[in-house]
Amino acid sequence: MNYDLINCAANTQSLSPLFQMLVSKAGKLGFGSVAYAAVTYAPPKRLRESPAPMIASNFPSHWSKPYAEHEYGNIDPAIHRSRRFSRPICWEELSARCRLLPEEQRALDFYKIAGFKRGISVPLFAAQGHVSVALFASESDRADPKGSLLHLAALASQFHIGYGLIAPLPDENRYLNVTFTPREKEILLHAAEGRSSWHIGRLLHISGNSVDFHMKNIMRKMGTSTRTVAIREAYRAGLIHYASPTNEECRFSKGHTVKSKNRTLARQ
Repeated sequence: MNYDLINCAANTQSLSPLFQMLVSKAGKLGFGSVAYAAVTYAPPKRLRESPAPMIASNFPSHWSKPYAEHEYGNIDPAIHRSRRFSRPICWEELSARCRLLPEEQRALDFYKIAGFKRGISVPLFAAQGHVSVALFASESDRADPKGSLLHLAALASQFHIGYGLIAPLPDENRYLNVTFTPREKEILLHAAEGRSSWHIGRLLHISGNSVDFHMKNIMRKMGTSTRTVAIREAYRAGLIHYASPTNEECRFSKGHTVKSKNRTLARQ
């Protein structure tokens, strides 16, 4: 397998030559217009003249200027809807498989208005919930998106790795030294189900005050002041995760019966 893109990133430590290599390789497959967009994070590096949320783009100015003026980057389904798929997707499938809002359809149609006949989005996932999307477009009817899908996806993946070498996210090491006790993990998983401290305490046979004590420790470790953010960040960082839930009945001392999910906790 050819690792030209990764080697380019490692050797040059520069976004511009890395992106130009991606454009060149995609162009040989008939997709000469390329963009790489940040979906869920603020990119530490980007090329000038690239409309948000693009990190790098060689789309022509007759597309990029109106695209930025209409703020299509906030609603473009080629970017924001494609992140819901676990695989590359052709743009024509987005309208067929997703119930697009009128403004989303206008953003997608703008590619056609600008002269693009074929397009592919490649969702790219990284640690802590960071999502990027690579876009490949062609102005030719002869371009074969389905035939080029896997090759373009491989190029996008290499570029994604290369960009990470050049521009590591400042918070990627934020939770490396964070660990939770088995009790804290148990409480977090129940809290993620929307249960109150009182309810969690009943299920675990401890007081609500004890639950609050553990939650405060959890929030302190995660550097946040709310349960919701602590739960979200813990999942993103891989500090907790679900594992094959089984149902059991927990009987309260008052005689009530409550259905709960007993989860096997992964020991970190």
